[in-house]
Amino acid sequence: MIGNSENMFHVILLYQGNQSLLRKNEQVINRQYLKKYVIHVVVDNQYSVQFKSEFGENIAAEKWVVHCVNGNALEGISLLADVIKKIPDGWICFLKPTDEWMPYHLTAMNDATQQCFGEKFFYTQNAGGSLKCIKQPILTENRIDFSNVDFKEYVSLSQMMIHHSVAQTVLLPGLWFESHSDLMVKLAFMKTFSLQRINRFTCVCKPPKKIYNRNYFDQLILTMSYAVRNLIMDNPLRVQLMSKAYRSSVWMLMRRMKIVYSFILMSEMMCCMSGLRKGMKGGMANVD
Repeated sequence: MIGNSENMFHVILLYQGNQSLLRKNEQVINRQYLKKYVIHVVVDNQYSVQFKSEFGENIAAEKWVVHCVNGNALEGISLLADVIKKIPDGWICFLKPTDEWMPYHLTAMNDATQQCFGEKFFYTQNAGGSLKCIKQPILTENRIDFSNVDFKEYVSLSQMMIHHSVAQTVLLPGLWFESHSDLMVKLAFMKTFSLQRINRFTCVCKPPKKIYNRNYFDQLILTMSYAVRNLIMDNPLRVQLMSKAYRSSVWMLMRRMKIVYSFILMSEMMCCMSGLRKGMKGGMANVD
């Protein structure tokens, strides 16, 4: 269903060679009660021939808008940024290959845009996960910003929706983030636009399998360091976020009896925090 409208929903799907998952995603979207959507499929170039042979009828019928990229858009998230910046109107939603939407997902999103006029960044609740999407689950309002993000909790791209104008202003880096790509996208969009929570369970999102080794936490710290340096201008908040990310990483490593890794990471934490504070006094944030 192709159309141009500020009220149109642009749904981003990702194809990585698994035909059955893409078919399942298509069925999930076609079951939506709200029919004001355009389907965009991001295809890794190495699978483009396979994709066209299997789904050529969808392209010919103009049911899908296809974006071919060189690489996995969930890992090289700058590829995802290149795609969403081409969308000129409406709202942008994401459906990851292993996640599912309830039939009323887009309806809930549409209702939220009407009730919270002017807001540009929303997320719904995950029926397959925890209620603790933020550090303090009971708030006086639904608005969420950097100061109360809980990095140990998982919020999937499939829960998020952004206005197209946000995509034009947000920089997503060309770095490899493994299972932290969702966190990077969330932090980048929250730089300017606070995250508005929708209190309806509209999707089932499965968090990626975490391998709690040194590399996993190095990637988490790299993600946070990039966010602190490039996305956040408030110096006390920079220190708070880096400290929170390091503390959670060290604690999770210690819980899994990786004592050596946790002490190495703790020493890195002290050096990083010291450098960050000194850099702020000198007029710059040094978090590398």
